[in-house]
Amino acid sequence: VLITLCISFSLYSVDKENNWYLDTKELTCKNVSITKQNEKIDISLSGIKKSDINCRNQKVRKLEGVEDISTIACSETEYFYMSSEERCNQLNQFISINAKNWYIFFYTTAKKDFVTKCLYTGDSTFELFFPSKYIFKDGCKVLTYEPSAGLLSIDCSKNKIISSSMPVLFYADSEALCSNIKETYDKK
Repeated sequence: VLITLCISFSLYSVDKENNWYLDTKELTCKNVSITKQNEKIDISLSGIKKSDINCRNQKVRKLEGVEDISTIACSETEYFYMSSEERCNQLNQFISINAKNWYIFFYTTAKKDFVTKCLYTGDSTFELFFPSKYIFKDGCKVLTYEPSAGLLSIDCSKNKIISSSMPVLFYADSEALCSNIKETYDKK
């Protein structure tokens, strides 16, 4: 009885903290309470553990590197829970951005004679610049993300380390598009 009580308490506290759920099939953020009320479906962590047989013996864990997102992997589905809609949208963007190949427009505000260039972030030499590394970084936030246009910009002006040279990170999903960004920047 004590073990059941501890597990229930643990799930209750996780449910209480995490009122937003990322539906990975629809790629939409849902409020757990509103979904339960309107659709009569319990998508809370405790509800998923009860309804999905593949989840019953799985442990809830924190997403690596991101302490405020809980996840549970059940067979072929992974469920994500967090405390705010903003954080849920951020995770949704993270997943979408991670699925693409990106070129970063490399420039610096520190040197006027710096030769700007486009670098493929899939190359192991430049993987440090892959956009998903900056989405959850303190002082950085997605400024624009247009998946169909293949454009992404991340504002890191509030991150002292990054902002000293590149306050905004510009990405394109093709080398040609990145070259267009470079050309426009170089004209200014």
